[in-house]
Amino acid sequence: MGSRPPDAPRGREEASVSAGESMAELQQSDTDIGPILRWSLRQTEQPRPQEVMIESAAAKALWSQWHSLVLRVGVLFRQTEGKRGRPPVLQLIVPAVKRSEFISHCHRGMTGGHRAFRSTLDQVARRGFWIGWRRDVARFCRQCLSCNSYHGGRLPRAGHLQPMITVETLQKRPQRRSETETLHNRSEIWW
Repeated sequence: MGSRPPDAPRGREEASVSAGESMAELQQSDTDIGPILRWSLRQTEQPRPQEVMIESAAAKALWSQWHSLVLRVGVLFRQTEGKRGRPPVLQLIVPAVKRSEFISHCHRGMTGGHRAFRSTLDQVARRGFWIGWRRDVARFCRQCLSCNSYHGGRLPRAGHLQPMITVETLQKRPQRRSETETLHNRSEIWW
């Protein structure tokens, strides 16, 4: 599937295949993705449940999505339906050793600015998939030093409102002669 014909031109295409081969190796060595990738390389039919019983919970979850898994140049992807009439999306099945780096690239964006949590979720969902990805993105965004130094969380809660003394409140209460004279003197100064 991933082999190049002998007379095919070399160049940029070969560089992308080399990058794909390294991702394929990372997927092969991953404890959750590796068994599913090896089965998909050997057979087109979904393995029997008895064969998957000994695998991890994440591998079983990937196995349950067997019909949406696609193999391209030895790399495993998940194909999802496009939303609102858009074409189907290929999501890379990201190995555990690359997840933090993958989230980091999605979080920083093209311009180098740090995206908000929801925007990072959207970018990861467009490009990659693994079991528990939402939880990992939430943890990453909570631990991002740049984001946390910019916005330190919720502001402290304000205290209870205190009664405010105004001219009206002073006029309502019984006053001593000295207070009244002081008020009149102040009002003459203010006006």
